[in-house]
Amino acid sequence: MKRKTIFLFVVALVALAVFATSCGHHRPHFRRSTDVLLSRIDRRVKLLNLTEEQQVQYEEIRDRFEQDLRRDLAELRDLRDHLSDELNSQDPDMEKITEMLKMSIPESRNRYIDYFVEFYNILDEEQKKK
Repeated sequence: MKRKTIFLFVVALVALAVFATSCGHHRPHFRRSTDVLLSRIDRRVKLLNLTEEQQVQYEEIRDRFEQDLRRDLAELRDLRDHLSDELNSQDPDMEKITEMLKMSIPESRNRYIDYFVEFYNILDEEQKKK
């Protein structure tokens, strides 16, 4: 009787552990596309109730942002391919890899910060609080 109780307890404990590990937060199994990112930004901007003039300025900023984002994502895919090729070569040149990374990443990030500041500057004080 005691063995049966221990066996059932162990089975229940294992089942509980499996269930508990499957209930946590899981990251989505897809990559966010440019369109998804832009639609999320648009939804949040809509909550600010921009004036017509602000909306025109936002659309101009958004268009430039979208062009840069699409170009940068394409460049990142190319960079990933070049890095993969270099890393999979017989003798990977780590100096070349680090230079490729240094050249590509900081430049694009600075542009996105500039877009944010430019957008922030078109908002009035009430909108900035939101």
